[in-house]
Amino acid sequence: AILIRTLEEGVAAKVIEYMTAEEKEVLLREIAKFRVYKPETLENVLGEFLYELNVKELNLVTPDKEYIRRIFKNMPEDELEKLLEDLWYNKDNPFEFL
Repeated sequence: AILIRTLEEGVAAKVIEYMTAEEKEVLLREIAKFRVYKPETLENVLGEFLYELNVKELNLVTPDKEYIRRIFKNMPEDELEKLLEDLWYNKDNPFEFL
C-alpha cells in the first residue's frame, strides 16, 4: 500500500490492473486504513522495492525470439520477421542496422 501510494495515480491504476481480486481486496483494505508513516518506514519500503527491482534486472537474460514476438505481437508479421532476421544475423552488434 505504501508503494502504491507513492506512485502517480495513472501508474498506480496500471499496476492494480495486474493484481488478482484477492490482492486488490488486501490493497484496498490497507489503503483504507492508511496512516501517516515515519520517514524511516517509507525509506525502508522504497529501499526494499528498489533492491528487489535491481536484483531482477541483474537476473535478466538476453531475450529470445519468442519473447520478442510476444511483446511485438501487434507489429505486422513480415516487418517483425525482417527485424528479427537482421538482429540475429549480427548478434555481436544487434542494433547495427539502425
